[in-house]
Order: sequence, then structure tokens, then C-alpha cells
Amino acid sequence: MIRALFAFAAAALLLAPAVGKSQEKTGKPALPQPDAPGKVHKQMEPLAGKWDVDITYVMMGQEHKGKVSCEANWMLDGRFLRQEYHSNVMGKPYTVIQHLGYDNRKKKTIELMMDNMSTGLLLNEGTMSEDGKTITNHGEMKDPMTGKTVKLRTVYTIVDPDHFNLEWFTTGDDRKEMKTVSMTHTRRKP
Repeated sequence: MIRALFAFAAAALLLAPAVGKSQEKTGKPALPQPDAPGKVHKQMEPLAGKWDVDITYVMMGQEHKGKVSCEANWMLDGRFLRQEYHSNVMGKPYTVIQHLGYDNRKKKTIELMMDNMSTGLLLNEGTMSEDGKTITNHGEMKDPMTGKTVKLRTVYTIVDPDHFNLEWFTTGDDRKEMKTVSMTHTRRKP
């Protein structure tokens, strides 16, 4: 059964271009073309690379500082930037995988984050400034300390080709926005 499904899938992939061409000749609509990366994807290009990161974050009302490494590479033919962060939290290895992209159809930036200390998934959407220097995303997350849902705003600021900042702002029940994470990225020299 599995072999039959695999054979069917392979045949479908191989025949899809031929079906598209035959539709062009018959006047029927061709298969939709994939969304290609565009202007906003190019504006995100400075975020790719290897980074040394200084982080300041607030946990249980106290400010903490640390060092993080990040490697960011384009995936899926330049459609999404995969950022992988490594650090230690409370003496344990901490890995965050984040995907950043732009949905051409929705006209929104997308930020998807997961880590090795949570089974949750963070999904934010937002906009890129006209000058391509600032990405602002909005979403919600569960506060790990209280379990309550808080609003989240993340802001990427491209300072220059070798520096960018990422800040997180949360808004809780009191409706006061508070900066909870600040990450200063410096491009690692070869």
C-alpha cells in the first residue's frame, strides 16, 4: 500500500508540468504558479548570517543578562529565514527555532517560534516598514509563570548590515506594555 502511494505521488510530481503545458494548449487555466520571494524578502536579507547576541530579559520581575548564538539561513528557495538560537537557561541548554517570512497573499510578515523547553508554538503576524528597517509583529502567548494569555509585540530593527535588534513587548491584564526581551545581534566575523 505504501509503495502504491509513493508511486502515485512520484507520478503526480513528474506529470504536473506536462498537465500544465497541455492546459496551456487547450485554453484551460494553467496550474497556479508558486509565490516567488519579493521585495520584503530582499529587505530581510540583512538578518541572514551568524550572530553573537547579547540578551536582556525579565523573568519573575527580575532582569537577567546573557549571551546567545544565532545562525540564520534562507530555506524553501528564499521564502523563509530559519533562525536557530542556542544558549543556556537555568543551567540547561536552550534552543529556539524561529522562522521569519512574508506572506505575499496576506501582505503580512510571519514569525513562527518554537523551543526545546515548551510544547507550545508562537505565531505572530505583522508588517515591514517602507524603508525595510523595521519588522513589527503581533500575537499572543501564554505567560509561562502565570499561565495567562498576554499580548505580544515583537520588533526587529535593522541598524546596519552587521547589527540588528529584536525586542519583545508584552501586555497583560493591566493593559500596560512592558519590554520583556531585548536582543542585540552583532554579525560574527569569519
